[in-house]
Amino acid sequence: MLSLLGRIMDRRKKSRPMSETSGEHDYRRVDDCSSASSDPAVVGLCRGMVGLSFLLLVGLIVLAWVTLSSGVDWDASVVRVDGGEGSAESIDDASLEGASVDSISRVIRFDVSQLDDEGLMGPPDGLRALSYEFCIPASEARVKEVEAIDSTVAIQRSSPGRIGCGEAEYLAIAHTHQPGFREVLDRLSRLPYVNEIQEAHFE
Repeated sequence: MLSLLGRIMDRRKKSRPMSETSGEHDYRRVDDCSSASSDPAVVGLCRGMVGLSFLLLVGLIVLAWVTLSSGVDWDASVVRVDGGEGSAESIDDASLEGASVDSISRVIRFDVSQLDDEGLMGPPDGLRALSYEFCIPASEARVKEVEAIDSTVAIQRSSPGRIGCGEAEYLAIAHTHQPGFREVLDRLSRLPYVNEIQEAHFE
């Protein structure tokens, strides 16, 4: 870059252009980007530097605007690492009190309204819990995540169950006779890898 500017200045010293208006030599500095230099190399270099600075400024403004308007709650991000297997997830842990049937009906395949507040159903002299099953990825990190949500869950690593878990999945079986069972079902239904939760029937 310095050698290019040196050659340009040498050419300008040897032959300075005549002024278009007065016929006198133009002795303005070639290194002044604000001058009306006729040398294409100098003009191009100056314009390129100004254009690059403008683009960088615009980029910084846009980045700041996107960051401020995205409303990302970084505190809600939870990073889990288990045995070299890591996953970064953002889980909404907002209050689940009073979760409605509509909020969990997207994944739940049985009628939750038939259960009382203790998670039991049936006649007064024959109340029983409702067992349910679902599939999760065959990952110990996922097992721990589900166990942290549902204290009644039991993992079957070699059985597909009636729901038909695949080879790369584990079968999870749990029941509704637990405190806050509606909230538990709601949280399970929010997990991105749980596609459906069905009632479990044992023979």
